[in-house]
Amino acid sequence: MSTQRADLVLLNGRVITFDDVDTRAEAVAVSGNKIFFVGSNKEARMLVENAKRVVDLKGKVLLPGFIDAHTHFIQMGLMFDMVNLREAKSLSEAVEEVRKRVSKIPRGGLISGYNWDESKWPENRYINKRDLDAITIDHPVALVRVDGHMISVNSAMLKLARIPEDKQGVEIDQQGEPSGVLKEEAAEYVKALAPSDPKSLINALEKATRYAHELGVTSVHDTVSSKEISAYSSALKQGKLRIRVFLLFIEELFDHVLKLGLSTGFGDHWLKLGALKLFADGSIGSRTAALNGEFSDEHGNNGMLMYEEGKLEEIVAKAHKNGIQTAIHAIGDRAITLVLDAIEKALMTFPRKDHRHRIEHMELVTKEQIMRAVKLGVVPSMQPNFIGEWGLPGDMYEKRLGRQWVQQNNPYRKIIDEGGVIAFGSDCMPFSPLYGIHWAVNAPMESQRISVHEAIKCYTINAAIASFEEDLKGSIEVGKLADMVVLSEDPYQNSERIKEIKVALTMQDGEIVYGKE
Repeated sequence: MSTQRADLVLLNGRVITFDDVDTRAEAVAVSGNKIFFVGSNKEARMLVENAKRVVDLKGKVLLPGFIDAHTHFIQMGLMFDMVNLREAKSLSEAVEEVRKRVSKIPRGGLISGYNWDESKWPENRYINKRDLDAITIDHPVALVRVDGHMISVNSAMLKLARIPEDKQGVEIDQQGEPSGVLKEEAAEYVKALAPSDPKSLINALEKATRYAHELGVTSVHDTVSSKEISAYSSALKQGKLRIRVFLLFIEELFDHVLKLGLSTGFGDHWLKLGALKLFADGSIGSRTAALNGEFSDEHGNNGMLMYEEGKLEEIVAKAHKNGIQTAIHAIGDRAITLVLDAIEKALMTFPRKDHRHRIEHMELVTKEQIMRAVKLGVVPSMQPNFIGEWGLPGDMYEKRLGRQWVQQNNPYRKIIDEGGVIAFGSDCMPFSPLYGIHWAVNAPMESQRISVHEAIKCYTINAAIASFEEDLKGSIEVGKLADMVVLSEDPYQNSERIKEIKVALTMQDGEIVYGKE
């Protein structure tokens, strides 16, 4: 064993390594920001005497740091200053929470809220312009639905956003006027008004990072605009970037990336250029996911495709040819087919095995599509927390889609059995790996349920594979970055209550960044 001096030695743990042979260990030693020993307590004894720091884990589970493969990380940090409507039990209660904020904001000041979810309310309808105008016409108000694909606004915000009349996604009321409900493209005009100065974004990043460390997250894949990339770059220069970030850059940056000659993987172990983020369809909650059938609670509506025929194929081929991974949002089966067609065509034109193109969400997927995705080498990037939020019996998925689709959506078991490598993320709904792991293990349908070990694997080494970083992180092995998490309880022994387990300790880059010894 190496006689290298340890900066940190962790003893008496139940170390789940997630290496190729699923090694179990008791002790880990760190030097600088790298792991240099994994083994037994007995083997680690000679390292203890000269170690700068020794932590007794007292039998607790030690895992690789969680990697959230699908977030809106800086945006989550900004939302900490917004009105959080997650706990609102009715539309009227949500509106009342907004009313309270109005009294604290000077006239003309922007009021923002998020996390509202009408599927959990007795009114069972979206917030609209009339609801918000009754509170204030002197403040622009924008309330983002929990899925991020819809925003409810008042008249003042409609005026400020200046959305073109023919823009897709503007809902019209019975009087022929905008109802204040904005979906997909139309909602982007309002999102563009959010704070975007460097100071605000870096402040939001720091808030989000502290929260991530509390939950054991040490790496994120974040969907970003140019302003967010600039904030990350500035934070890195200033020594304020304390979480690892894989950038999923939006389509409007694609040509700029190509002109600079960049490709997926450019950067260092803190900040990397990742995949081109594209959207093939919308969401189930907003009834904009593209289905081959129709929504059960809105006959005649089969969702919304975001590209005209042939356009997605053109973009994917261009990215693939230039060494750029794609991460394509596709929820409905109609959208998933469109994405698989585009990837398959790109692979036929420019053959490459290790492309790792991703489908984000891939919820309403058929058995045939699963087999096709695995054959093509596509990485499903999925969100098991959605099951706990909307996928239980009687929840929103059943109301929107009917029982047949609910019984086969998010089929993690089927995908893994076919040989698929699933990466888990949260989409910040909510941002919590243990909550997501809980629902992958305790899902209501057999086609969804996977083991505790499989679920954690999706949030660690599989998520690292999704970003081509499995040689750096995702498992506890000699030479890898020292990003690790200690849990307060053993999820393997308490599988029925994983979502209640807390993080006891988080280590990032060899330093303890959360928790007490």
